[in-house]
Amino acid sequence: MKINVTSIQSSNVNSLTYDQDNTTNTVSVTFNNGSRYKYLDVSLDTFLTVLRASSIGSAFNSLIKNNHKVVKLDGEF
Repeated sequence: MKINVTSIQSSNVNSLTYDQDNTTNTVSVTFNNGSRYKYLDVSLDTFLTVLRASSIGSAFNSLIKNNHKVVKLDGEF
């Protein structure tokens, strides 16, 4: 299952993608400055909580960025 969210009202986050398969649950984020990262082992509940938050950037930072392993991505998705 893949969920792409590209229309985000945030001063920090441009887009989010949740990707769930048999072995991993990841969130890929593109920040407004163009940098891209993939966060590992993120539950669907956590991802949905971020999307429902009044401040997606703050929720992302507290629930995903500060709690999950990260890989910096280069190039296009």
